[in-house]
Amino acid sequence: MGGVIGFMGEGGHTVKNVTSNINVIGDVCDIGGIVGIAHYGNNFENVACAGNVTNTNTDAADSAETGGIAGVWHNEKGYTVTFTNCSFTGKVTATGVAKNAAIGAAYNATNNSETTSGSLVIDGEKVWPIPELPTATVTELEKEDLTFALNFKADDASEAQLAYYGNWYADYVLTVNKNVTFNANGGADGYLSGQYDSYNEDWVNVPFVDVTLKAGESIKIMEYAAELMNQPGLKFTYGAVYDWVKDFDCGIFFEEDFLAANPDLEV
Repeated sequence: MGGVIGFMGEGGHTVKNVTSNINVIGDVCDIGGIVGIAHYGNNFENVACAGNVTNTNTDAADSAETGGIAGVWHNEKGYTVTFTNCSFTGKVTATGVAKNAAIGAAYNATNNSETTSGSLVIDGEKVWPIPELPTATVTELEKEDLTFALNFKADDASEAQLAYYGNWYADYVLTVNKNVTFNANGGADGYLSGQYDSYNEDWVNVPFVDVTLKAGESIKIMEYAAELMNQPGLKFTYGAVYDWVKDFDCGIFFEEDFLAANPDLEV
């Protein structure tokens, strides 16, 4: 159900230079301000919709297939649906759908990988399928002066992963299930230690003043390291970690009396 076209068949059809202010109201699935279903292989160019789109259907799956321009796009494997210079300035009213959603759900949302789904391209950028999250390999290290140590190595990432996740913030997060105070100068429960070859081959123990973590509280290791280097608030993107850090060693030393008093310690 669409303001201009209800069902648009598959196979390279193009909707171009269309403007609509039609309000669309329905109680089904596939409801769009311009077209109900954007089939695989279809293209939309210079399309503008100012009308409101309302879906009163309360079924979550049906309601998700509601959009200001297209209610649903057909993500058939091996095909692409493109939207170029398209705009929606009306309002979508549908359960679980953003008010400014120009394009509704994928026809088969569970097919969301490069091997199972077609592509959705908006203004030249592929926004579906969403690349799988990048991964890292964690290896336990033997370091006599630390209670334990780990090596984190970013696994090779695809161009799609780097493009999509490159500007996401990334860090190594430490959480302890006990209240603990760290100070590399002593007089505390232990200290943190880290090393990565691009910066220095030597391990660096921190902090130099008492830093206390409450049970379950987290500390972001790289953000904290930036603070120690007089760059408070500096955050690292995944792209920066992948390009610069890539391979990072970190560890913790706990005093024996702290370990003895906390046999159920979890880090």
